[in-house]
Amino acid sequence: MSRPITVSAIQITPVDGEKEANVEKMLRLLDVAGNRGSGLPELWTGLGYSTPEGHRAIAEEISGFTSEVPSMAEEFDPFDLSRLAGHRPVGELVYTAIRLAILRNIFSPGQRLVTEELASRMKVSRTPVREAIRKLEIDGLVKGEPWRGVVVAELPPLEEMEEFYSLRGALEGLVGFFAARRRQQSKLDGLRSVIEAMEDASASGDLDRFIDLQVDFWDRYIGLASSKRIFQVASAIRNSLERAKPISLSRPGRMPETITELRAVFEAIVAGDPPGAESLAREHCRLAYEAFRTVMENRIKSAAGEGNR
Repeated sequence: MSRPITVSAIQITPVDGEKEANVEKMLRLLDVAGNRGSGLPELWTGLGYSTPEGHRAIAEEISGFTSEVPSMAEEFDPFDLSRLAGHRPVGELVYTAIRLAILRNIFSPGQRLVTEELASRMKVSRTPVREAIRKLEIDGLVKGEPWRGVVVAELPPLEEMEEFYSLRGALEGLVGFFAARRRQQSKLDGLRSVIEAMEDASASGDLDRFIDLQVDFWDRYIGLASSKRIFQVASAIRNSLERAKPISLSRPGRMPETITELRAVFEAIVAGDPPGAESLAREHCRLAYEAFRTVMENRIKSAAGEGNR
């Protein structure tokens, strides 16, 4: 009988013995690479972690919560708090708004975040902005610098990003394995429609649209596990990986490659091939990291070249 595994207040009992080692490795890596002793973030429902459609689907599946958030088809201004609808404290809305602005590169790494300016932009007092910035510092998205104040944090170094991608591979592999066992048709139909929309975005070269759809796909894909615990683990690694998506996808040819890889995972799930779905999901994450690493190394070389002129 599989034993429960507890790391950072998360307990998961593997469905079968052979998956136990994968779960333990995944959670141990999260404990070291993702949390830095801060503990796992709570399960957010409807706080704009990604595209509204995907997040709503998971929120409804896990908790029965329906959030009134903007449609992905609408132009979305994260600083318009009225469009982050829902009966939530102002502090949570402010936190969500600033977080979205960072993840969508409205605020760039190294950019200063001035409390007074943010408060004015969102039409709130300075108190919820200060509270939001403290939470974002715990998340690792912002940091304090001497003489400059609070700035948007840089991405972690390549070694840490490789750990995050490895964790993501373990997570997505497990989801693929169990999804292929369960084959919930209604969820798979939604996943198929997102892949088709991604193909259209790739064909038109619309990178922003493609990224939104890929996040939607990921949310729906994680939702195939119907597991609050897996969603909590996924939430804990979103920050760095969502910021890495535009970089990875900027490598020439990566968009169509991504569709090919995701469709292969999807077809393995539909075919009821758990080991195949797991293997293909892990390989997709490995290739995503390789694309990210290639782009970042090229940027480093380019910057070094400019410095030598």
